[in-house]
Amino acid sequence: MSSRLLLPGLLAALGVALSLALGRAAMRDADGDAAAGTHAGAAAAHSGPIAAARVVCVGGALTESVCALGAGATLVAVDDGSTFPPSVRDLPRLGYQRALSAEGLLSQRPTLVLASPEAGPPAVLAQWRDAGIDVRVIDAEHTPAGAEALITAVAHALGRDAEGAALAARLRADVARAQASLAALLRAGRAPPRVLCLYARARGTLHACGEGSAMDAMVALAGGVNALAGLHGSVPLGGEAAVAAAPDVILMPRGSAELSGGSSAVLEEASLALTPAGRAGRVVVMDDLLLSGFGPRTGQALEQLVRELHP
Repeated sequence: MSSRLLLPGLLAALGVALSLALGRAAMRDADGDAAAGTHAGAAAAHSGPIAAARVVCVGGALTESVCALGAGATLVAVDDGSTFPPSVRDLPRLGYQRALSAEGLLSQRPTLVLASPEAGPPAVLAQWRDAGIDVRVIDAEHTPAGAEALITAVAHALGRDAEGAALAARLRADVARAQASLAALLRAGRAPPRVLCLYARARGTLHACGEGSAMDAMVALAGGVNALAGLHGSVPLGGEAAVAAAPDVILMPRGSAELSGGSSAVLEEASLALTPAGRAGRVVVMDDLLLSGFGPRTGQALEQLVRELHP
């Protein structure tokens, strides 16, 4: 076989080997070389903080938490779902959190990776750990307490426990304010609106979110009722199902609404125009991460959704 045909393959192999070597070397030189990542729930223990000079986040709520804790300058790369605050949009991107590559991250020479449970594939996370990188998978429930637990876990990993306690206190205050507003509305006799939670993977392919989703959790917190109660997970939305759901409000992340051509185009899909929400033109669109992230802005998201569902 011609050496010119072999050369590209050899160069690619050498590139991967060099990336792995650099990752191992960086971790040998990093202060506080820690054990492999841990899973952190509301009451789970975390491994100790490290001297995190170079941090990578895979998960929008994690990225947002790092910045809200005043550690945004330590970030060297994020996943595509990390869209807030605006300062992170210029950082190197690792791609979609479920389809990561080892080489893309290793080239950033991180000392700490904070990842959501959706980060993967698992073999890639294993490669990062094999390279000596401290990978911590931080899991939290879709509740205000879960958001607080996430903040606490991130703060501890960064050695910023005091900042974490202060941020968690602000989150609690935001949530309490939203809950007080909702309580006043319910005392006034407002009926809980039926909400159809939709998202789009591509133009013309709407999916409905059932129980257990982040949007479902936020709707319940805001005093709404999922119009597809009893459905678990998500399913493609059909015309008959949309009409039968009889939603008062349609709720969508902004990215999905834009992908679908805007609110007016959404109402033309799957017989949604025949629903109470369609006839009233009630489509609520919120920022993707704000609506479903359950991060530091959970209280602000709840306040906004309460206003939108109970005008």
